[in-house]
Amino acid sequence: MRNAVALVGCLLLGIVTALCVFFGILGFTPMGACEPGATSGACAYGRAGTVVAFVAIPAVALVSVLATWVGARRGPRVAWPYVGLVVTVAMMTGAVLVVGGS
Repeated sequence: MRNAVALVGCLLLGIVTALCVFFGILGFTPMGACEPGATSGACAYGRAGTVVAFVAIPAVALVSVLATWVGARRGPRVAWPYVGLVVTVAMMTGAVLVVGGS
């Protein structure tokens, strides 16, 4: 049962991560040159939204999957994929709020 719950969590994490990166490409890619010191839009805070979508979210997914399966002696650590899901959604929401200027 632990294996099935961990596997479902990892699959959900993979799907959510792929969607976040895809929508990060659509939403956080600037359409023109960035002006220094921008505080809203795709160039906000040194392209923070782009960095979150392309670097931080895949890194969280990788760490969550590794924490679930690597070194687990008594079966997978079931909570880690779901912790990764929560962190991924929170980071994407934060990136959207930063880019939106809120």
